[in-house]
Amino acid sequence: MGRRLRGAALRASKRIKLSEKESTEVKADLVETQEFEEKRDDELFVIDTTAVLPSRKQQQKKQVKAKDPRKNPSLKEQAQIEKLMQLHSPNQLQELVAKGKISSHVAVRKGSVQPNFDLWGSEDSKQQDETTLSTKKRKALAETKSPRKAKT
Repeated sequence: MGRRLRGAALRASKRIKLSEKESTEVKADLVETQEFEEKRDDELFVIDTTAVLPSRKQQQKKQVKAKDPRKNPSLKEQAQIEKLMQLHSPNQLQELVAKGKISSHVAVRKGSVQPNFDLWGSEDSKQQDETTLSTKKRKALAETKSPRKAKT
């Protein structure tokens, strides 16, 4: 039994062990790759010329996806359409369709609705608020601003 290694001797023995381990790994890699390096590319790589045809399920999925959603409604939409058809007559349905087309063309513009409050409470906004209020609200505001008469 020898003495326990310390300091530089210990570090040197660790380096030797690591280099031996690394050299054995390199040799093993060379042995593994050598059999592939010796073969020609034709032997290693094969081109598959036979294509796998998609199954019926895959073809049906493609057909379902290919349908135009505007022309073919979903199941939920179909149920809603059937419900409307049961509730309304053909003439009423045509009227509903016409109303839907008209309402779809009308778009709300941003900023067309003015807010009825001002976070900072400037004087100009108070005057504008009073002009935009309905008559009932104006009367209520006028009553709150005027001093109340004491009942005797």
